[in-house]
Amino acid sequence: MTPGIDRWKGSMRTQRDYKSPSARHVVIGVIAYGLLALASRANAAPETFLADPANPALLCEDAAIHHERQNDLPRALLAAVAMAESGRYDAKTRKTRAWPWTINAEGRAYYFKTKADAVAKTRALLASGMRSIDIGCMQVNLRYHPKAFASLEDGFDPMTNVAYAADFLMRLHEQTRSWPEAVADYHSQTESKGDRYFARVIRIWQNERERVVSRSLAALQPRVDVTGILKPSVGHATAVVSVTNTDAPAIAYRPAPKVLDPVPGQNVRETASAAVGLRLSIAEGDAPTEVAMKAERPEPRVLEPVQATAGPTLVAEASLPGA
Repeated sequence: MTPGIDRWKGSMRTQRDYKSPSARHVVIGVIAYGLLALASRANAAPETFLADPANPALLCEDAAIHHERQNDLPRALLAAVAMAESGRYDAKTRKTRAWPWTINAEGRAYYFKTKADAVAKTRALLASGMRSIDIGCMQVNLRYHPKAFASLEDGFDPMTNVAYAADFLMRLHEQTRSWPEAVADYHSQTESKGDRYFARVIRIWQNERERVVSRSLAALQPRVDVTGILKPSVGHATAVVSVTNTDAPAIAYRPAPKVLDPVPGQNVRETASAAVGLRLSIAEGDAPTEVAMKAERPEPRVLEPVQATAGPTLVAEASLPGA
């Protein structure tokens, strides 16, 4: 990540002799074919990608994934450029990730724990007279791009920083009609520097593409909030009243239903038929008796129910098999 004096100039690109064959053109041609063949294009529909602010190691990558999809860029290409620009190795995880609070001041790299620290250091360097300072995820050079951001705070914002870099990379692609050429020129217009930088980016892209694409696809999965929709039948919101609590209000019980008392000597089957309206089968020999009794059947006597008492429900203890 060594900035040269030609890094990100307003002209963006110097004229080169494309008539003479070179190893660079052969390599770029082969890799470009593989790059464009393997890099699936993202869905152009906009979407919201929420990064975890508590994990700065993912902020740059999440912003790159977002802008790749927004601008229909080859997947993981912008993320690979970010890792090449501001990659920071973590000894605990043994992984390198783009770090948003990074600056490079005339060849010296600084990594800060917080955005505020990065902004404060950049202000101090500018106050000392230094002008060639690269900042943020994509290491935008403040000397050659003084109007890139409204403020240093915006410059260190991952989404804003990556958005500017994505636009710059797309302009380079419009001029070169080649993603490998655009990536090389992103770093430097000097051919030797651009070649080395492109080789580094493509190596990162090959190693990280599958992981980054998986995260990109995961961001598209629908997230349905079922809070308040699916509730358990018994949960923490259910109030449980102990039966030993004498202050608990008594439950008003429904009176017992009235019962029809069969007349002495009356056929029980007939009584049941009259009581519940069931159509019962009658034996053939009983038919005359049944018919005679219907004519002189007295009114059924009604038993008065026992008055309902009020009191808490008691649950009987039972031993469970195997308990």
